[in-house]
Amino acid sequence: MERKLRYYSPIYDEEKHSQILELLELIKSLHGIEYEEIPVKKTDWYQKEPVMSEWLVYEEHMKPMAKTIAKNCGESPARIFKTRSGNISIAGTVAVIDEFDRVVYVSKYNPGPLDFLKQVLREGKRLLWNFEAAKDEPKDVHKILLRKMFEFNLPEPDIPRNSKIWIPEVATGFRRMGIKEEDMEYNPAWEKDGIKIVDKDLYRGYLQKKLSPKLGGIWELD
Repeated sequence: MERKLRYYSPIYDEEKHSQILELLELIKSLHGIEYEEIPVKKTDWYQKEPVMSEWLVYEEHMKPMAKTIAKNCGESPARIFKTRSGNISIAGTVAVIDEFDRVVYVSKYNPGPLDFLKQVLREGKRLLWNFEAAKDEPKDVHKILLRKMFEFNLPEPDIPRNSKIWIPEVATGFRRMGIKEEDMEYNPAWEKDGIKIVDKDLYRGYLQKKLSPKLGGIWELD
């Protein structure tokens, strides 16, 4: 799996915002490093709707990786992102995302995102792999599976993506894995908007133990 860059947009300045996007595109073109832009606030000149609040990004993306961010950045997420008034300031941050979809490095102040992206432009993928997760940071297997399902429009690829409900606790789609109703003693209550889902408790209690051998063990969790 590859590492990538993530831009929590926008930075405070419109010109710098444009420069960040230009550098991200250039890095992708020259080095094959993918990136994603996650809008976290609106301004007079940036009208994309936020898909996450800065507070939610802090709680879900930064705090769970606090040890890793402190190790690679020299400061904790609280020191980096919390203002003196106690507010969270994430917008303008460029992050390195590892192969497990976790934040392992953030560049906001020193070096700033533009200087960091110029460094990536010079050094390529090697720089991204310099940042290692702390040994005891968790790997969220469900999150990895959910992201892959979203990328490939699974489960039920014949259903348009915009009509689906993407649930973080999804383990996998039934039909795509070839699971039959008799395998699960299927309950219609598990279906939402035509999509059969498995929550993590059911997964751990049944699928992991009973169906992993049938599927080659690839869905087992530690």
